Amino acid sequence: MSTNQTLSTILTRMSELYQLGGDANDRYRIASYSRAAQLLNSLQTDIRQIIKENRLYDLSGIGEAIGGKIEEFLKTGKIQTYEKLQKKFPKPLVDLLDIPGLGPKKVHALWRQLGVTDKKSLKAVLTDGSAAKLDGFGEKSVHNILDGLGMKPAHKDRKSYAKVKPIAEKIKRYLEKSGLVERLEIAGSFRRKKETIGDLDFLAVSARPQDLIHYLTQHPEVRRVTAEGATKGSVILRDGQQVDLRVVKQDEWGAALMYFTGSKEHNVQLRSLARTKGMTINEYGLFVLKSGKKGKKLAGDTEEGVYGTLGLKYIPPEQRLGEGEIGKNIEK
Repeated sequence: MSTNQTLSTILTRMSELYQLGGDANDRYRIASYSRAAQLLNSLQTDIRQIIKENRLYDLSGIGEAIGGKIEEFLKTGKIQTYEKLQKKFPKPLVDLLDIPGLGPKKVHALWRQLGVTDKKSLKAVLTDGSAAKLDGFGEKSVHNILDGLGMKPAHKDRKSYAKVKPIAEKIKRYLEKSGLVERLEIAGSFRRKKETIGDLDFLAVSARPQDLIHYLTQHPEVRRVTAEGATKGSVILRDGQQVDLRVVKQDEWGAALMYFTGSKEHNVQLRSLARTKGMTINEYGLFVLKSGKKGKKLAGDTEEGVYGTLGLKYIPPEQRLGEGEIGKNIEK
């Protein structure tokens, strides 16, 4: 992560923590930190060079207070105000800010009104119906937060493949036009060509992952951004379609594409096969497994390479169902 991005992340979190505190007098400070964070994230020139040229306070939105904190960080590697601010809240509570579908205002409400302080207590109020009754929540908000926790409700809306296809192709063309993608593919149930599709899962290789993720969030049909991180972004389109984007490294491409394409059952069976061969597999690659620990990387840049190293023929995406296809494709 570049210095600009690191500072942007810190200032964003400071803005969030001030919001979490719920002090109405902090509104101006919250907005200032948020604007400064966005500015740093969009800067093409390293902030150190800007300071060297005495141009820091020429930047729109950088006043003495925030400018001083930027200079403090570059000199010491820390911002004392940030250190003190973090200590005001329990760490498990602050960690809730990273869950897609949750923001500082919602976390504040859950904390103050329902006593939520960590993921365990959050799951409890989401599933017992009490969170949905809070102002600003409702069933849809609860649904999105459950998604962010990886607890997707069984009734989640799905659309037909035919209906989702033009949406998927439109988003793919949009991302390709960014000039930021080296490789791009739609994974998940869409790549398996299931009759119905839930979320659209995009996988990409990019030298500028954060810029690509931000580019996705700027699509004109995005209704809400639920996550915008260093390697993953998630948005909800106006028609309710969720689009997830993950950016991986070139040497992880094949393993990640396999991981995010295969059904849960197919992936479980691949992991089991890998273990019988003294290997371990995840979205980052296929590795030697020695004394229970991950060792040398054996494959990962292509799907064919991963399947081949496991002693399998290439299995087309639509066959990755966990229904006996692995046993049928063992190389002889």
